[in-house]
Amino acid sequence: MRRILVVLFALLIVFTGCKRKAVVVAKVNGEKIEITKKLHSVSKEKGQLNTIIDKLIIDALLLQKAEELGKFEADDLTQRVEKLKSSLAFNIYISDIRDATKIAEGRIEEVFNNSERFKDKKIEDVEKMIRNELIGKEVDKEISRKGSKLRTKHKIEISKEYLDFSKYSPMKSSLVVAVIDDKAKITNNELNRYFVYQKKKGDDASLSELLDDLIARKLIFIDIEDLVPEKRIQRSIETFKERQVLQYMKRQYLFEASPINPENVRKFYDDHLDEFYSKPERVDIRHILIDSQDKVDAEKEKEAKELLMRIILSAKDPQELFRVKAREYQKGPDIIKDVAGRLGPITRKVMPAAFSDAAFTLKKGEIYKKVVKTDEYGYHLLLCEDRLPAEIIPFSVEDIAEDMKRYVRDVGYRKLTEEMIADADIVILYPEYKGVHKDNEKK
Repeated sequence: MRRILVVLFALLIVFTGCKRKAVVVAKVNGEKIEITKKLHSVSKEKGQLNTIIDKLIIDALLLQKAEELGKFEADDLTQRVEKLKSSLAFNIYISDIRDATKIAEGRIEEVFNNSERFKDKKIEDVEKMIRNELIGKEVDKEISRKGSKLRTKHKIEISKEYLDFSKYSPMKSSLVVAVIDDKAKITNNELNRYFVYQKKKGDDASLSELLDDLIARKLIFIDIEDLVPEKRIQRSIETFKERQVLQYMKRQYLFEASPINPENVRKFYDDHLDEFYSKPERVDIRHILIDSQDKVDAEKEKEAKELLMRIILSAKDPQELFRVKAREYQKGPDIIKDVAGRLGPITRKVMPAAFSDAAFTLKKGEIYKKVVKTDEYGYHLLLCEDRLPAEIIPFSVEDIAEDMKRYVRDVGYRKLTEEMIADADIVILYPEYKGVHKDNEKK
């Protein structure tokens, strides 16, 4: 059984594979679930630790299920890891340089005081950004220094004439400006992209200098497995594989059991016809509410009856007078008052029985001739704006397929995790835990 060191995949730790001090917060089927001490401390302080533990338990169960299914040995994942091995190692190398780089507060203050970019800002608002920029420059220097040392081990050929972008436009060509060991190539397209990127960062280096930077990076990349210990590369690979497998389990695994094809889409439609695709009869009701917070309020009832008679006996347009009065009685801001008591199409089960029974006797444009009382709200006057008959949404492969995808992702995922939780042996090692898996320990 693999031991999972979960450090929230969104963090750079995923790619670096760096060994960090950790806290065991739970065991899932005997497998330790750990988070870094820093994350443990910060999340506990913010009251987020319960939520994080809950998420990590689900992730652990999904990874265990994936291991049972042999997903960690899948050919496509193995091939991806092989292609990315050097990239993962390179990220470890860069991360180590960043971690080792210390920026004095005086340097930050100097940049802040001498830059026009920050003239209208406070130093505390931009301190982190300045620090990262200075660290980035130190990383670039170290890469350049290491690249210079590695040059003696490799054969490098440069076509300087292709650095003349006025003559050889990188937008129209992909000429090779440098070759390393007759294999690794740098084109003028690649160099131009790097030039634009550095320009945005405020770097005024020449194309020749930037080419040297790119060569240095390529050389480190080529020799990366000699620069980073194999154990750390393997940890990074394992973390990367866990991330990929977890994404697969959350996004694709469920569709293996429920593939989205015309036959299954039709079956989904038929199975959920009453639940999703059958619309019962509805009435589009506008009402005037004269609310009563007491069980019986004779004055409110009298007010409602008098208003109803005034509307019904209106010589001109009772319906329009009803709408005007509905706006007057509508409580809340103007945006709510503009609704003027209109509830929209409702089914019988939406409102209290007395309200629905009266509403569904009305024809389009008809005003109910009595005041309707509901214990929940008070006294209602009703106007039927429209009636909509029962209908069935017609079958469409494209539309229903989208519904099925959402259903499988939401309901299917929830059922899968509920089943796994029910069968799992979960032990929480955080004494103050109050998350959703609390009762699972007592099984």
